[in-house]
Amino acid sequence: MSRLAAPLAVQDGFTLIEVLLTVTILSLIIGVLTDTLILGGRDVAASVAATPGGTACGVNNAALVTTEQSSATLAAPDRAVAYSVGAGGLTRATCAVGASTAATTAVVADDVTAFAATCAAPGSCGTVHLAVQTAPGTNTPAYDFTLDVTRRQ
Repeated sequence: MSRLAAPLAVQDGFTLIEVLLTVTILSLIIGVLTDTLILGGRDVAASVAATPGGTACGVNNAALVTTEQSSATLAAPDRAVAYSVGAGGLTRATCAVGASTAATTAVVADDVTAFAATCAAPGSCGTVHLAVQTAPGTNTPAYDFTLDVTRRQ
């Protein structure tokens, strides 16, 4: 029997287009997660207090409020950061501690439908447990993730 007459073998696998599409979608998801986790994690780690469900910067019942002390060498007020979920996604508002309005407000992650912060242990909130849920995007599925961030003591 010649090579041309041999039956075709089944070849399982992915096409190059499928692999490229998957890598592109994953990079979008990881990009959003990375930005959110780095910013939120940095705020929690640098804070002297983390309060789930707190009020700051004109945001009532924010998912998470962190308070940061200014450096002793800088003539800047202590700063509060409030995270909340709105129509545009996860929003981060900053202000001086005790201010009734935000100095800056920015959407830090689109398509976030839920953002919950809880103290990982009773008492002082030394470790904050974050749970994030997103809606499906144009080319991305919905996904959930959690993160535990410990404040520097």
